[in-house]
Amino acid sequence: GRDEQFQTAFLGPQDGKTRIFASAPWIAENLRFEVFDLNGNAIPIGKDFTCPAGIELLGLIPESADMPHFEVIAEEEIPAVGDRILIVAVDGKSKGLSGIGGNIRGIGPDNMEIDANLTAEMSGAPVLSLRDGKVIGIVAHQLSGIANDWALGTRHEAGRNFVLRLDHMKEWQSGDLARFAKEEAYVRRITARTRVASAAQLMLECEVWLAVNRRPPYLSASRPAPGEDQTEFFKRRREESDSLAGRVKDWQLQRQRMQTLNKEALEQAAELESDPLIRKAQAWIKELGAAGKLEPGGDLDQKLTGIYRHILVDLKKKEPDLSAHLNQYHKEQYRLAVEDREEGIHTIEARINRVSR
Repeated sequence: GRDEQFQTAFLGPQDGKTRIFASAPWIAENLRFEVFDLNGNAIPIGKDFTCPAGIELLGLIPESADMPHFEVIAEEEIPAVGDRILIVAVDGKSKGLSGIGGNIRGIGPDNMEIDANLTAEMSGAPVLSLRDGKVIGIVAHQLSGIANDWALGTRHEAGRNFVLRLDHMKEWQSGDLARFAKEEAYVRRITARTRVASAAQLMLECEVWLAVNRRPPYLSASRPAPGEDQTEFFKRRREESDSLAGRVKDWQLQRQRMQTLNKEALEQAAELESDPLIRKAQAWIKELGAAGKLEPGGDLDQKLTGIYRHILVDLKKKEPDLSAHLNQYHKEQYRLAVEDREEGIHTIEARINRVSR
């Protein structure tokens, strides 16, 4: 791959032919790549590939099929929760193989969750069942741990690892890598605008919240109501104090969350700072910092609405709908990209309505 990145792929049968199974997302990120065996010998591949419906997998076609390969699990050989597994991955530094053991934690329609310790470089590596040595999946993706209170003590607190199931690959579709590259560029154009809009909106949202909620809630001094018994008064004060303590805790948690999101938004913006929308958002935030406060209906408020409208116009720019002509991998990516864009449009419209009021 590019920049001397290494990824594991493996040989296996598909429709009676030998294929090099590789991770479609990795290929999409590294469209210029070469394939080598463990001895460092280049394996020539053709310009065509096959891609199964609904699975992030490519079957690259080697020019020579006379090579040893793994046996892949059959459709009727369904894995089970608790089965022992072995992941076979290539170490990019030593170019040697390493094996990582683990267990299947859960099985979904397309993915399996495993408890093995994985790294991003293992994407595309074969996952073998230790019952019969057959490949049951390939390493797919990771989910980061969740720091929220509800996740404490659950498996969501730590990172989770998933593999693609290979026991029900159907409807293989042919394609060629040159077209794959064009389709990837097409989908990226859609996701790029959504990414910019999301970063700008998140920056603004966090800065507004932090500006409006600079201080925690407080309890104003109160006096006994006319005719209120002193005992009742102090009871009411205790209840108010207890309620305030809960609101302060909520404020602290929300402020911590907003500070974390703001940091993430600023990191995204740093990567996109050449974009006009990001520059507009950054300039507005600088004005907010100089003003020290945000007056409803004031000049800053009106500028904020204007920036949201610019973001909305940018998100609604039409791309030609080529979805009917995409291969199976990019059809799914296109669907997700459009869903993200529509969600972004609804979010920005809601922000405009709220700020306008």
